[in-house]
Amino acid sequence: MSSKAMIFFTTSKINSVNYIASLTEDPKKVVGLQFIGYFESIKIVELIKGIHTSQKTLMDAQNILKKMDKEVIILKDSPGFMINRLVFTLINESIHLLNEGIGTPKNIDDEMELGMGMAIGPLKLADKIGLDNTLKILHHLYEETGNNKYLPCPLLKNMVNAGYVGVKSNVGFFNYSAEILDFPIFNT
Repeated sequence: MSSKAMIFFTTSKINSVNYIASLTEDPKKVVGLQFIGYFESIKIVELIKGIHTSQKTLMDAQNILKKMDKEVIILKDSPGFMINRLVFTLINESIHLLNEGIGTPKNIDDEMELGMGMAIGPLKLADKIGLDNTLKILHHLYEETGNNKYLPCPLLKNMVNAGYVGVKSNVGFFNYSAEILDFPIFNT
């Protein structure tokens, strides 16, 4: 990792840019990269500057991303970066609404998709990410920030413990299997 022309990009959702940079020979060449969606279809990326990231590295990384037709938001290193903190707060609050009986998974996602223009509702998104992964990320955000808004809703923990982890298990907040006729927990 000592090449002068190299930039080290990290996409870790758990380890900070500063931590990863501390493991390298040249911490000024390390930046974080957070894609907001799937790379082929995204228009915007978060470029994360660590404490030691040089201005040259930051500008070179930004130029590389702009050549790929990506809009770049430059942020300082923080737990979860910006998009994960926003998205997982929304997912967790949606699970709390469900847990309190305020709405069904369909009601909650319809509100966000049809009412707010989201491409995918927060509960479908959690199912796609994996409820086990969602739980891990929320735990990590809580441990790193100490903010109670990241404490995972007990319903999420119960679902993961029961094996309902979303699309990969065919059951999460929604049913993804034609073989399962009735959803075991919610009336969707």
